[in-house]
Amino acid sequence: MARINISVTDELKLRMDALSVNWSQVAQEAFAVAVEIAELKGKSMNKEAGIARLRANKATKHDLLRAQAHAAGAEWAIETAEYDQLARVAKLAESVAAMAESIGGEWLAPGAMHFLAEAINEHFDAEAIAKELFGTDSPTDAQVEAFIEGAAEVFEEV
Repeated sequence: MARINISVTDELKLRMDALSVNWSQVAQEAFAVAVEIAELKGKSMNKEAGIARLRANKATKHDLLRAQAHAAGAEWAIETAEYDQLARVAKLAESVAAMAESIGGEWLAPGAMHFLAEAINEHFDAEAIAKELFGTDSPTDAQVEAFIEGAAEVFEEV
């Protein structure tokens, strides 16, 4: 396998060092996408190149939103949640995990925000809770599920 050197800012390197991530794999995937896009553009296949670029952007955005929501769930659990609320969200996380396992993949439940809002407040207003937790009244189901996972991980330590 060939080796190359890349440069990153000192600030980015410090942030990277704090994480347990296979940076070589991350770079390989990013390079593969960039090469594919450049090759397609070189063949005057602008539509295919654009689609490849948009797919890569969509995946990156999805991963970023999930990571942010996961962190928000953990932060909510630590700083805001009452124990009984956190217990209900953790129970919801168990249901999500069981459903995902039964279907052999990720559980992208339509209306996941409804279930989270109900777990947080039995007399819930899903839109108001969504705005408070996510800054929008319509987070994606993937964001909600990541939030639930983040909160549940904190509950496991209580």
